Amino acid sequence: MNPITPEEISHFLQSAESAIRDNDFRRALAALDNVLENNPGHETALLYSAQCRHALGNYSESEKLFKSLLGKYTGVAFYHHSLALLYNDWQKPEMAMVQARHAVALMPGAAEAWAQLSLAYRSIGDGKNALDAAEHAVKLSPTSDALKHRAYANLMLHRADEASRDFADSMRTAFGGSSAPWRPEFINTTPAKLCHDIEQYAYLHQLTGNPAFLNLSNSHRQFLGRLPPDIPRDQIITLTPAAMAELGHAYNRLHYFSEASRVAGSAINTERDFKQIEQDYHGRSPGITWIDDFLRPETLQALRRYCLENTFWFDFRHPNGYLGALMENGFAAPLLFQIAEDLRRHLPEIFLDYPLFQMWAFKYDSSLQGIQMHADVAAVNLNFWITPNEANLAPESGGLVIWNKEAPQDWQFQDYNSGSGDRQSRITEFLKSSGAERITVPYRQNRAVLFNSDLFHSTDEIRFQEGYENRRINITLLFGRRQTIAN
Repeated sequence: MNPITPEEISHFLQSAESAIRDNDFRRALAALDNVLENNPGHETALLYSAQCRHALGNYSESEKLFKSLLGKYTGVAFYHHSLALLYNDWQKPEMAMVQARHAVALMPGAAEAWAQLSLAYRSIGDGKNALDAAEHAVKLSPTSDALKHRAYANLMLHRADEASRDFADSMRTAFGGSSAPWRPEFINTTPAKLCHDIEQYAYLHQLTGNPAFLNLSNSHRQFLGRLPPDIPRDQIITLTPAAMAELGHAYNRLHYFSEASRVAGSAINTERDFKQIEQDYHGRSPGITWIDDFLRPETLQALRRYCLENTFWFDFRHPNGYLGALMENGFAAPLLFQIAEDLRRHLPEIFLDYPLFQMWAFKYDSSLQGIQMHADVAAVNLNFWITPNEANLAPESGGLVIWNKEAPQDWQFQDYNSGSGDRQSRITEFLKSSGAERITVPYRQNRAVLFNSDLFHSTDEIRFQEGYENRRINITLLFGRRQTIAN
């Protein structure tokens, strides 16, 4: 082994840092290995290597490296915090809690460590301590991340209005303008994302008459026009500094937001036979049913406006180019919480005492396919559609496909909730070998599908009309944790 010079070490570390900024963690590890082969105790190289392995999902290897760092450099709060973050991602909340407590004891002003402590408490079902830890984080640093942790803790304690406000404030802090802190969502894009935003800004210009939306639509269209015409619509592109300057630091920001408030009375249609719905759900084992005319007309109209007008479609890193609006990024209208409350009130035999813990909306291209086979980390899944039926060119499809076999309880999250080819093959083989039956629920506006969230499901074939208002939109609410049914 030939020793390397300090200059070479500096070069390899700079290469690793550059690769990490590009999310190319394997290339970063190759550079870091050159340092560690010659200098196994190099602190910075060990730290970067542990972080890269964490990012790649190599949790046990990352754990060993962080423990090695703590063995050499005792009393470093950041390393305890990093282990807490790792254990939370690894779904080992008790171990995360131990490390987070070490971190906040060593550095009480570390807001990020308090946030990890809050997450660990949430994961074991302790909402009161989760909220207390999140309050510490927000008081120390009212960042978007701290506000999200407080929002989730409030949600766990059924404080829906407080949660809704925190999620909205988190969104404004993270995406509220050109001065918002740097995020990966600001420098990456896809042609599908640009096409959507061009259409949305044109729609908002027509709706409001505000010339700023016309300018946004034109600048995005001009940039899209300079991309190679044959580039895949879901290919992720990194914006150059010149492109960022051209778009005026306006790309993927919150340019328009209008809340969807609660409605008087019930948000859902109460002219339903709820006992029959519960019987149908349990009779189609292990739990599937669907409800037509699900929402009251005013609720449906309000949610259509909410999804068409608001520029919170920040999530674009999906195969086939569909976009997401996530609860943690502001998709948290009081009206959505009202829907959840109404469901739990009218269908207690389905929802039991499961709290709402996650929700999102997806918006699709007219013909690109949707979500691949997966199961969700929840007890009950509510999925409903809000785009008019006239937009669907294939009325007997466009909805949801569900297989009546639950994901094995010993599978990890990435095994049953990943679009990667090998994991999709494993899911397909499992469904085939277990004799799973495929149930197809065709698309209908205002149709809700309720099912055991452990069941594998996917978007059916999509063929909708072109045009912004014709884009297929589905909204998903998740209730209860997967472990609840396992236990």
